[in-house]
Amino acid sequence: MAYTWSRTNGTNGPSISIIFDNGDLISVGKEHAALAEITQKLAADAPEEDIRSIVQPVKAITVRLQRLSERVTTDGENIFFDGDALHDTLAEYILSLIRAEAAGEEAPSWKPFVNFLEKLSQNPSAESRNSLYTFIKERGLTIRPDGDFIAYKGLNADFGSVRSGPGIVDNVAHNGHLPNKPGSVLEMARSKVNADVRTGCAIGLHVGTAEYARGWARGKVVAVAVNPRDVVAVPFDGSFHKIRVARYEVLTELPQNATPVATVGNKSVPVYKAPEAPKVNDEFVKKLEKAIKKGRKLEVVYVSLSQRTEKTYVIKPLSIEGKLLRLELPEADNGARSFRIDRINSIKKLDK
Repeated sequence: MAYTWSRTNGTNGPSISIIFDNGDLISVGKEHAALAEITQKLAADAPEEDIRSIVQPVKAITVRLQRLSERVTTDGENIFFDGDALHDTLAEYILSLIRAEAAGEEAPSWKPFVNFLEKLSQNPSAESRNSLYTFIKERGLTIRPDGDFIAYKGLNADFGSVRSGPGIVDNVAHNGHLPNKPGSVLEMARSKVNADVRTGCAIGLHVGTAEYARGWARGKVVAVAVNPRDVVAVPFDGSFHKIRVARYEVLTELPQNATPVATVGNKSVPVYKAPEAPKVNDEFVKKLEKAIKKGRKLEVVYVSLSQRTEKTYVIKPLSIEGKLLRLELPEADNGARSFRIDRINSIKKLDK
């Protein structure tokens, strides 16, 4: 046995003293929440590791997790990579997750982030190594259990790339609109991908946020898995929601109108949240009905979700059918058109 112990009952209640073979002396009093369990473990001659884990859970978990992976270690106060201390946002977050686990708090697993760090270290670009995690964190992307992360890409309706160019798809060279069907792996020679972080649009395989992908999409949006090693450029400009990479795997098509929900390693594919059904304001509908009855001309601001724009029409409403409002278009636009009421941002009465 690697320890000796004794129990006393003093004026302040019961207490236990434990002396470990390395000289550590620990005293446990009645204020310790696990005093009864510690007593039972000691009486049963439990292993030293079990005793330490109950007496000092935070310290014990730090020792147990000292080697987080082949190259990543921790002393409880720092994260080390190949023996060098890291002082960045990712290291601080990994450490916070380890401490949360030690304290029994509900928190994401630190393992996906350690795997991410291992793969990121293989990236030859210092700029990518320094900025990629910040991009992922700020843009709300998902890191998978294996350390890869999930991004999105907008495509044509046939799953072909919007822009045309050279690339390798499933080990076959292509030159044109590259096929991006789920299950395919797309690659481009890293030397051909523009590494200039000051340039937003340049040669390379582009992936980014769902918002970015939808802006480019001409029919389809897919989720892709990217190894941090394969990221070539993270543009400086904070308005950019995309990065350039040399390789990615197409996972699945993003359901129409679904909202991606960032996960922390607990899913290997994206999690989507369907948007709530729009609620049509009854008072708003009554105003439209009144305008129809009296033949009033309105200024209508309509929101196009597909193009993410607003367009203003000066027209007369003709009828309402369910959630559709039929409007008389100007002669130049030929006839009439139906609009979804829940996409109308505002109306303004122009005459009596």
